Amino acid sequence: MNAVAVADTDLLAIAGDMWASYLGDEPLPSIPGFVAPEVNATVSIVGGWSGVVVVGASELGAGLVGSALLQVPVDELTSTDVDDALGELANIIGGNVKSTLPGPSSLSLPVVSRGAVRVDRAVLLAEAALEWYGENFEISVWAAPEGEGE
Repeated sequence: MNAVAVADTDLLAIAGDMWASYLGDEPLPSIPGFVAPEVNATVSIVGGWSGVVVVGASELGAGLVGSALLQVPVDELTSTDVDDALGELANIIGGNVKSTLPGPSSLSLPVVSRGAVRVDRAVLLAEAALEWYGENFEISVWAAPEGEGE
């Protein structure tokens, strides 16, 4: 059931639209893998289609997202504010990705972590990268192997 394709261009369009709507400024396309994200937010999709959406950023990039979403200067944000903001970004992107896939499916709460994220036994379906205020953001969609998560 996970043989559904999510195109890199679709993921880039979803992220770009979300950025403009929620963060106020449209990002530029970038190159996936250009930098390793320091902070990652993941949301799982389970149901008619199962997989994981990962949004990664530098600490500064995650802080810029927090500042834009919460309308607070970066230097006044707590680490919890930054994590909540990046998690919300993953939640919004994950929800938009979920809406393009077979359902019914549900979206998990976001999980934010520092360092590399490992998505075990999953297949990379799509990846996109954005540059916003000089910071790079990585977005990827991973599918659970056939027969899992159904």
